[in-house]
Amino acid sequence: MIPLLLSLPVILMLNFKTFATLGLTAAALAIAPNAEAFTRYGSLTAQEFEDRNVEVVLSPESRWGDGGVSARTHEVNIHRSDFSTADQSNYRWENGEAVNFSVVFDGINTLTYTIGDTVLQTTEVEDNFSDLYLRTSAYRAGSSMTLTNMTFSNGGTTEAIDDVASVCDSGCGFFDASYYHIGDIVGAFSLTGQSMMSWDEEGPLPTNSRLAYQVKLVYGDGDIVSTPEPGSMLGLAGLALGAITAGKGKKKDA
Repeated sequence: MIPLLLSLPVILMLNFKTFATLGLTAAALAIAPNAEAFTRYGSLTAQEFEDRNVEVVLSPESRWGDGGVSARTHEVNIHRSDFSTADQSNYRWENGEAVNFSVVFDGINTLTYTIGDTVLQTTEVEDNFSDLYLRTSAYRAGSSMTLTNMTFSNGGTTEAIDDVASVCDSGCGFFDASYYHIGDIVGAFSLTGQSMMSWDEEGPLPTNSRLAYQVKLVYGDGDIVSTPEPGSMLGLAGLALGAITAGKGKKKDA
């Protein structure tokens, strides 16, 4: 039978053991990686994006055009970091029409970009992506570019993504673009949603990427989230062990 009253030395010993266990457990948890599949970091400006100086590997893109009538350009593509295209196609946009889109990575080497019934694909992916930056831009007065009704799936988790939009009244340029950051991506993922382009049919029409959106895929965007370095965590563990040792010494001296 357990006695109802414990002696003071026993209580001190239990408190000491509890402190030691909690201290070492906290240190281990702090060193362990975050198990959450991805993080919605949210909106940022064009200047904030430029300041991060990230390396964009691939960018699925949709941009305004005449649907191939002029035969001078294309409207949808997957372009590389040097802006050469891994795949491209024409697409006829309707003013103010919502168009379904998706960007899907199989976690191995294939990226698929679907716009309406048009499917683009590349198998040039060499590694898993860690971050996405959604970008909308509208340079012409009276135009707007909106991404809406979006969801992102990764690691068995699916979450809604905030709308991203750029609206131009007048005098718009490169640094008026809007961005949204999704990070800490591991393995296969899918982004789905709708895009809507609107423009003033009476004024100068947009051209190419002056009315567009991109999904910028980045490897290892490590500057965004700061985590404790292993050395500092070992230091904390050392402090905890030091406190434990000191506690033992004090008990012996008592």
